Amino acid sequence: MATSSFFFGGGTPPDQNTVDELLADLNIKLDTATTASTTAQTAATQAQSAQAAAEAARDASLNLGNTLTVQATTLSPGSNATSSYNSTTKLITFGIPQGATGATGPTGPTGPQGSTGPQGPAATIALGTVTTGAAGSNVVITNSGTSGAAIFNFTIPRGETGATGATGPQGAQGPQGIQGIQGPTGPTGPQGPKGDTGDTGPQGPTGPTGATGPTGPQGPGITNVADNGDGTLTITYGNNSTVTTSDLTGPAGNDGSGVPVGGTPGQFLMKETSTDYDVTWSTIPDPVAMALVFGS
Repeated sequence: MATSSFFFGGGTPPDQNTVDELLADLNIKLDTATTASTTAQTAATQAQSAQAAAEAARDASLNLGNTLTVQATTLSPGSNATSSYNSTTKLITFGIPQGATGATGPTGPTGPQGSTGPQGPAATIALGTVTTGAAGSNVVITNSGTSGAAIFNFTIPRGETGATGATGPQGAQGPQGIQGIQGPTGPTGPQGPKGDTGDTGPQGPTGPTGATGPTGPQGPGITNVADNGDGTLTITYGNNSTVTTSDLTGPAGNDGSGVPVGGTPGQFLMKETSTDYDVTWSTIPDPVAMALVFGS
């Protein structure tokens, strides 16, 4: 088996398009050599040139670096030319059929030694763009340059999301914050119009207590109290009307003592008695109490 080596320099393997172009070009040369070898069976004078062309294609060596390797094997006469590429080992393998032995021609005169041809230009490889592709997609390598001056652009898929790590230990509880002063009372709602005073009638005797009358219709009531995050509250009534309070956030108070620990988010401190620092954590008043403060 005869072997030949081809190398691509620059430290970076060529993309698949470049390799395919090289394979196609060399396959054309192999097919040409095979055709010439077949013709040699009937034309003895062409046998030597066909064999020389096949051996030249088989033994050709491209000085393109030390990354991609190409080897050629000799197949039996009459076989089809083959080619394969191993992307893992970066090895291109060609199968070149041996031409049939032609009739022996007359020995020609020895020709003069030809001069050495000029050194061909070295191929170059440069790195182009590197783009992040979608997770799970394939790596894509394209050549935006030429076969002699390749510029490889890479699209590399993003890695899959890793598994959730274990929960870390709970940190120590921070110190209790200072109690702020109570905010100002909200504005009083507008007073209704005063009715006309009727004539004073004579006072009659006190009658017996009458039966309790039926319950009057329910007012609109409060359906929601929303904290706007800026010190104001938006109150929504049953009739879908809303009232937004003024900023209820008071200035921060001085550090006090006797603030009880504990409490939950949304609670506030409420005085239990008139004794200093006699306070306890309490929840936000219900919507009915808020309605009494802000009006309906």
